[in-house]
Amino acid sequence: MLIWLLGLAVGSFLNVVIYRLPAGLSISRPARSFCPICTRPIAWYDNIPVLGWLLLRGRCRQCRAPISAQYPIIEAATALVFVTIHHLLAGVGAQPGADGLHCPQHAVVAAAWLLLAAAMVACTAMDLLTYTVDTRVTDFAMFGGIALYLFHPADTFGSTPSAADGALSAAAVLMLLTSGGMLAATVWFAPHPTDDQPPTTAASPSSGPALAQPTPGAASNNKPTFAPVAVLSVVLLVGLSIWLIGEAMTAAPPTDPPPPAARSLPTGAPSDPSASDPRSPIPAPPLGVALLASLSAIFVLLAAAGGQSRESDESVHHAIEEERDGARRMVLRELVWLAPILAAGALGWLLVSHSTAIADPWRTALAWQPIDGFLPVRGLGAAAIGVIAATAAGWLLRIGFTLALGREAFGTGDIYILAAAGACAGWSIALSGLLLAVGLALAGWLVGSLLKKTAVIPFGPWLALGFLAALWLSRPIHAMGEVAADTVAFLAREDPAALWRVSLILLGGAVIAVVAARLMRRLTSPSR
Repeated sequence: MLIWLLGLAVGSFLNVVIYRLPAGLSISRPARSFCPICTRPIAWYDNIPVLGWLLLRGRCRQCRAPISAQYPIIEAATALVFVTIHHLLAGVGAQPGADGLHCPQHAVVAAAWLLLAAAMVACTAMDLLTYTVDTRVTDFAMFGGIALYLFHPADTFGSTPSAADGALSAAAVLMLLTSGGMLAATVWFAPHPTDDQPPTTAASPSSGPALAQPTPGAASNNKPTFAPVAVLSVVLLVGLSIWLIGEAMTAAPPTDPPPPAARSLPTGAPSDPSASDPRSPIPAPPLGVALLASLSAIFVLLAAAGGQSRESDESVHHAIEEERDGARRMVLRELVWLAPILAAGALGWLLVSHSTAIADPWRTALAWQPIDGFLPVRGLGAAAIGVIAATAAGWLLRIGFTLALGREAFGTGDIYILAAAGACAGWSIALSGLLLAVGLALAGWLVGSLLKKTAVIPFGPWLALGFLAALWLSRPIHAMGEVAADTVAFLAREDPAALWRVSLILLGGAVIAVVAARLMRRLTSPSR
């Protein structure tokens, strides 16, 4: 219940972030929320999350201007996401290494996930409204995730790192520091705006170029207001949270899993993960049904919101089409910009791999425990690996598909989202969430295409849902990843030719996917 109340409060604050940042307003001034129409402060009793909007029937008490249903939906959705994450971590033990949050130190894992969830809610709303992602939100989540990783309990990192792990973490940290220095230098040496050129927000496009910022009254004019479907959506989100809380309270508390020998089944016995492990990868009913219903409700909400037609749809599409001629040159310039970061990573890897004078102090630093049970340097390395692996996947998609399609294929805003996920939840969640997001986005596009004709869809919301789905499925994904890693290592050692054949098959699948995407685009937009 406390997590749900926290989610409501955070959702109320996120409404301020979602409205003020794109509008170029300060988050802290004015300190109190205000009506964007009459600009009068909103009383505290009218600002109670969800309840205030329902009691006011979606209208300002002072000027009776309509209040967008976006506000209570954001609050209720944030609370539902917080409750879902808490029970996936604490009730189900969904994330390997954080077994049921059985010790107080594991609260750091939950804090990182809740930070990521809050950032994803804000990015989702901005992406749906303006097709942009404000990088100040993702940067805050990324740096917060890195800071929290410093306090991760030692048992979340597994066994003592190998020589390869030490070299990888050193390369990732050096790449992270290099990219941070380059970004700082870019901001420092960038031309400052003049008086007749007001500064713009640090918004980065997610599915297209940056759009004009909304005017201070735009948020209140969004529809619907107190329509039945809006009220039903709010009540449904709140009801799902209450259902999930009730099922979690009545469910048996998680216990430490028995040793592997005790969990082994006799020969011929049916394999029932839910019966053999109290915290199986996918929780058994009824808690599993409540979690599935919550994720399904979020999917429907995103699909319905993404299917709404907006004035910016056509402008985004035309802007992307106009930039087609320079799309390949653009990503080649970005590749040149990435070259120093890649060089820094290669240098870090080589130094730690081949120089004992550097490798030994680095491994000593990785094992340093200023407080019993905590490995801050190893946490920094793990966070850096998460950020670099996630952003590398994003850049590969952006550069590869832009060169193949001749048009911008993956927005930089989505790369910032991946960086935040890698820092807060780790590289495995970020990458598996990215893979799941592709399927979710396709399903969401099919639903949204029934509501609008434009082929432009924001990908950020589906990334956010993909991370949540990846947490739910993290244990089976983790197991499959271990099998895949062992298979690749075996093929590389025993049959390198087979590994090349598998790589060619994957490459052929990627080519088929590109051709299918272009064919689908022509079928859905034949005039373009």
